Amino acid sequence: MSVELHDDFVIKRFKPVYGFKKRYYTEKQALGLLKGINAVPKILSYSDEEYFLKISRLKGDPCMQYSKKALEQLRSIIDETINNGVARHSLPLRDIIIDEKDNVGVVDFERATLKKNCFFVFWYAATLVTRFHVIRFIHNQNANLLSFTESVLVKTGLFFRHIFNVYGLIRDAIRNSYRKFFSKPHN
Repeated sequence: MSVELHDDFVIKRFKPVYGFKKRYYTEKQALGLLKGINAVPKILSYSDEEYFLKISRLKGDPCMQYSKKALEQLRSIIDETINNGVARHSLPLRDIIIDEKDNVGVVDFERATLKKNCFFVFWYAATLVTRFHVIRFIHNQNANLLSFTESVLVKTGLFFRHIFNVYGLIRDAIRNSYRKFFSKPHN
């Protein structure tokens, strides 16, 4: 994808690589569902033939440390996006924009889950993942803002994340050993 930044708008062009159409339509649909939220970009124009979105540019930049006010805004924004049917998967620093007045915005919805219906099991899993990432982000910035339950959830989530990472390393080591062993001719 290429991104062109202008003073008041951004043009996102989705290059023809694996999965680009899905990411394009996901972002387009997500921003459509979120059009009433001031803290996310608005679609100004688009092309389903050329796979580009022209969206409003939020004022501000990512930063490393967020104030209590900004973190509370972030939590509220994410709750609002979920209530509107959009669950983000991760929440990297680069996607959280803050302006000079300490107002927060969230960008980049191409890898979100959209609510299809109230019985969609993946929707509920996606909302849990989204909420985990928000409280983990807040925990890393100012852990005092979390309730006891949220602190326990972050620690539990991080524990299981570590377990899955270790499992992945072991799986990859076994897979690589297997490939090396069976790819060499044996006498």
